[in-house]
Amino acid sequence: MEKKHKNIEEFMSEILPETHLKTKIAIMGSIFSGFDGIGRVMEMQAKNLSEKSNITIYTLEGNLNAPEGSELQIIGAPHNIWINRLYRLLLPFNIPLIWRYCVKLSEYDYIIAHQYPLSFLAWLSKVFNGNQYIYWHYHTSEGYSNPFHRIYMSIIEYLDEKSFLVKKADYVCSISEYSRKELKRKSGKDSYVVYCTVDPGFKKNNITPQNVQRIRQKLSIENEQIILFVGRINPAKNIQTLIKVFDEVKNAINDVKLVIVGKILFKKYFYEIQEMIDSLEISDSVIFTGYVEEEELPLIYAACDVYATCSVSEGFNLPIVEAQNSGKTVVAFDIPAHQEVVKSGYLINEGDVDGFSKAVISVLNGDSG
Repeated sequence: MEKKHKNIEEFMSEILPETHLKTKIAIMGSIFSGFDGIGRVMEMQAKNLSEKSNITIYTLEGNLNAPEGSELQIIGAPHNIWINRLYRLLLPFNIPLIWRYCVKLSEYDYIIAHQYPLSFLAWLSKVFNGNQYIYWHYHTSEGYSNPFHRIYMSIIEYLDEKSFLVKKADYVCSISEYSRKELKRKSGKDSYVVYCTVDPGFKKNNITPQNVQRIRQKLSIENEQIILFVGRINPAKNIQTLIKVFDEVKNAINDVKLVIVGKILFKKYFYEIQEMIDSLEISDSVIFTGYVEEEELPLIYAACDVYATCSVSEGFNLPIVEAQNSGKTVVAFDIPAHQEVVKSGYLINEGDVDGFSKAVISVLNGDSG
């Protein structure tokens, strides 16, 4: 079997027997939401596999609907972020709930688990029910300065990349060659590379000028050029560096706006970013949209003039692929995951704010890279 696959259909076609009835597959992850990259990967997996398999998505929480041809089961979780995190860590000790869903999973042929804690449930079902357990591996985010966040992420890193929940899977799939190498380094476990795919809606020929104009009006942007970033507002995304870049760009090109699309995950970090923006006196030119519904996101990509991300900790980076599919040039730091996904744009030496700013200015001035 090949170690690298361009999508999940290609991977599943290799592991499924040649003669079989319609396979039943459970896709499991903590959050099935449009603001979460893993949720969007799960959504595309369900869309791509539902034609040939019966798909059910199991999740603790989420705001997405089940794609056509699949079903959705929401297990439930607290809304408070700190209680939610504690709930996830201790979920295996909720024996009645775990056992109830373990029984439900007995009817499936394959379970695809995206990260802890549902990887525990998938492993348990493999032990008791004999399902084929596929673990989907992502690079653990870095860049947190808060000591509590660092402790929490170190626990998650162990559970997601070093524990028996990874090593006991029948198949392990990583989202990039970089993630595969990181998993092998941390745990000794090799994996298949299965790249993420994006919705066909992220195509520049699917968008009309009228829709782009409507989005500009909604954002209160007239003729200014747009730098776009899509991602959750958290320290791992290094948004403070993007603000520094934008300040330099703004000094060179006055008619430009920075649009940041994504849910605020850490309020303290968001307030720090806001203070930084105010101190640089660019608050009138930075727009935080919050979470954007799926049907509007392709329009925002279509409306932008350049896509920029200063993230230095990624296993793949789905928004980069969405931006490129929308026909946009990307500017990003030169980290291993970006080397695999950036096909149209600039890769800048990590931490080089001046070089990053010059690349963005170059794109805005008409050089597409």
